[in-house]
Amino acid sequence: MEKLCRLWLLAIARVGRNGVNHILNKFGSAEAFYNLSAKEIQGLKFLSDSEKERILKKELDLAKNYLSYIENNQTKFITPLDEEFPRALFEIEDCPQGLFLRGKGVDLNDNIFVSVVGARKCTQYGYASAKTLSKGIANEGAIIVSGMALGIDSAAHEGALEAGMPTIAVFGCGVNVVYPPTNHNLMKRIMETGMVISEYPVNTEPSKYTFPERNRIISGIANAILVVEATNRSGSLITARCAAEQGKDLFAVPGNINSVYSGGTNELIKDGAHLVSCAEDVTFYYKSQLEHIKKRFNTENVKSNEYYSLSCANNDIEAQISSILTSEPISIEVIASKLDASISSVSTALLIMELAGKVIAYPGAKYSSPIN
Repeated sequence: MEKLCRLWLLAIARVGRNGVNHILNKFGSAEAFYNLSAKEIQGLKFLSDSEKERILKKELDLAKNYLSYIENNQTKFITPLDEEFPRALFEIEDCPQGLFLRGKGVDLNDNIFVSVVGARKCTQYGYASAKTLSKGIANEGAIIVSGMALGIDSAAHEGALEAGMPTIAVFGCGVNVVYPPTNHNLMKRIMETGMVISEYPVNTEPSKYTFPERNRIISGIANAILVVEATNRSGSLITARCAAEQGKDLFAVPGNINSVYSGGTNELIKDGAHLVSCAEDVTFYYKSQLEHIKKRFNTENVKSNEYYSLSCANNDIEAQISSILTSEPISIEVIASKLDASISSVSTALLIMELAGKVIAYPGAKYSSPIN
């Protein structure tokens, strides 16, 4: 029940991360919060009016349907209550209260993780270094973690895949959203042996806020963070700062002193980050653990998954809803009335359609057709 209530808060009531943390700290559990009266909820000053409106609907049945739907589409939801939740994230400030996982799956606890980050607009030297180092580190048994952005992130995942090892991509959007869109094939290959993870519910679009927020997970989940190429104002330095605050091992690749793309990494080395010129400069620190992990991976028969997209079937009620929706938002009551259907059946269909991007949801339980 507690896990379902947390999913309800995150995905259905769409309470922000700070709000969820406040709720858990104040009331002890999401289930206790769910059982509050309307008057008690209305009196909470840390929630916005729109959050209160969604909470007061108490749509736990929608959360059940949501969970069933994402599981049928090879997406898993875990919370800190689950054994498979990465224990390393308990040690970071602002631990996520839920993670969505998609792909084959990787043990998030019994492995050595090296997060590789760097500039999106990288040089040829940076891209080649990230790919070569990631391949070498993965060859020794470590799991490469990155953010699937263009540039250094993509090179890191490519290197791990070339080594025949699983890799993990941490998203700043829903795990069914390919971002950037050009990395569609890379995402498919990542999920064949590894996985993509996110704290954001399915269908969440990326924003300028979500990417910096996810950086604490990229560093938090890892034993070590390797920064390959970064300017003095690079977002990768946010990850490096997170890593330093979390007490993680920090590594950096030196670069041309005349290149703007090396300013950040050279400064990190001056400030105490380990200088890296080959994969062994990183793996040396985890040698005994990696030998055990490497043997395990060599004896496992890793099979590729099918790539699943979050598409929903065009059943009758969804087709009927689509036929009456326009660009002008209308309420769920009006939709149900026009279809001569129950609010419950229409709510379920609308949720599935929203996940698939077939409707747009608005405050007040109103919906419109998607913008083409």
